This record gives sequence, C-alpha cells and structure tokens, in this order.
Amino acid sequence: MQVICPLCQSPMQTSDHRWFCCNNHSFDIAKQGYCNLLAVQHKKSREPGDSADMVAARHRFLSGGYYQGISQHVNQLVSSVITAEQSPHILDAGCGEGYYTDELRKQLAADGIASDVMGIDIAKPAVLQAAKRNKNIRWFVANSSRMPVADDSAEILLSLFSPIPALEFYRCLKPQGALILATTGDQHLIELRELLYDTVKSDSYTADASLLEHFTLNKKITVTETIQLSSTQSIKDLLAMTPHYWRVSPERKQVLDELSSLQLTIDVQLHLYNPKL
Repeated sequence: MQVICPLCQSPMQTSDHRWFCCNNHSFDIAKQGYCNLLAVQHKKSREPGDSADMVAARHRFLSGGYYQGISQHVNQLVSSVITAEQSPHILDAGCGEGYYTDELRKQLAADGIASDVMGIDIAKPAVLQAAKRNKNIRWFVANSSRMPVADDSAEILLSLFSPIPALEFYRCLKPQGALILATTGDQHLIELRELLYDTVKSDSYTADASLLEHFTLNKKITVTETIQLSSTQSIKDLLAMTPHYWRVSPERKQVLDELSSLQLTIDVQLHLYNPKL
C-alpha cells in the first residue's frame, strides 16, 4: 500500500527509521514502531481523539475478550471477500488501540494469507498502544478524512465504530475493493443505556447520502449475543469507550460505581459495501 506525504501528497518511502518524500518532507518513526503523519494544520485541537485514559480503558476492556465475537465476525467477512490469489492491502481507518486490526492480521497469518495491513487513528495515545500489539502492522497517526495513502491503494478498508468519510474511502479503495463498516444496532448495550438515561433513544445507524452516492450495499450481517461483565472496572471501562461517557452527568455515572456485574446485549451491524464504478 503506497504511503503518501500528508503535506504534498507525494509518494513516500522509509529508511533509517523515518518516512520521507521527494520534497524532503520527513517524519520520524517512533521507537515503538509507529509514525505520526498528522500535520499540525490538520488538527482541530492540540491532542485530537481519545485521551490516554480513554485508550487505557478501551485496551483493558477489549483485551478482556468481551468483543471477541464481533472481531471473529469481522475476520470472517474479510476472509469472504479475499480471493485465493490475493495478498490484500487492508486499511483500518480509525483503528483505535488496534484490537480488531491485530486480531485480523493474526487470523490471516494463521490462514496462510500474506497481507499488508495498515492502521491509522487520529489519537496518538491510541496508535502508541496499537504499535505494542503487532509489529507486522504499519501504524500511523493520521486523520481518516485525509488518509496518507495513494488513490486506489486498498483492496479492503475497515471502519469499525468510527467516522465514515465516504468520499475519502472511495478515493483510497480499488475499484473492485470492499468497504466493511461496523455500526451499532438499536439494542446495543441497551441495559447500560437504561441505567444512564431516563429515556433511551434509538442508537441504530443509518447510511448517509454521501455513502450511498459512492457505494453499493452488498451484504449486511447482524451480530447479537449476551456478555457478562464481572467487575466494576470493566463496566466503567466500557462506559469510557462509548459516546455515553460524554453525554451523561457525573451523577449518572456514579450509578455504575455500585455495580459489580452487568449483563449486556451486543447488537452490532456489519455492512459490506462495494465502490460504484
């Protein structure tokens, strides 16, 4: 997958622990193995994306295996669109702390499929954590709305519970590529939401006009299961990795401090889209 310069969009290559382009723009590779390609002028805040505390909570929760079922369904869907002769280029846009990206890369390796996997996220703490998961994945701090890859680079592009800049995804995908989205269904974490809100609103996803303009829906899979959280820490970690963390008052969050276990409904929609030709 061709990496491009975030400043001039020229192709970049790597050598001596840095990425650089023909216009002498250079970006150091951190000792942890990731590279920060998020240009200052493309930031909307000093430290965009999830904070270090939120990343730590997400890492603890996902490493506990609570969302392993979701990961397995994502991996199966990816495998279903890979042809026998492919060594696919896979881009995870909004990879967070790298759980799903890492699980996918390991599954492909176990299946004997050579792959070029790249993960990007706007949050530096998230990419730092992701880089510790798997050294066989290229990790970059970057914005999904300005991805540092050339046109028609990826056979498969993932956006799992992340923003969906449809036009940018269309640019980066090959014409015969596949876009895989993971979104929440109406009953996702319904028990948690009932604890936090007096009135629970619909939490399901609806495709916007830009996505439908550039992509055709090929398949939709519903992942439903029940999980059991067995500690106050895991419950609070889950809250910290959802939008509800920012929406509810401190008083409502304190309700969770009194819980030592919580049974939750998982309701996730996986969507497979193909670019319109």
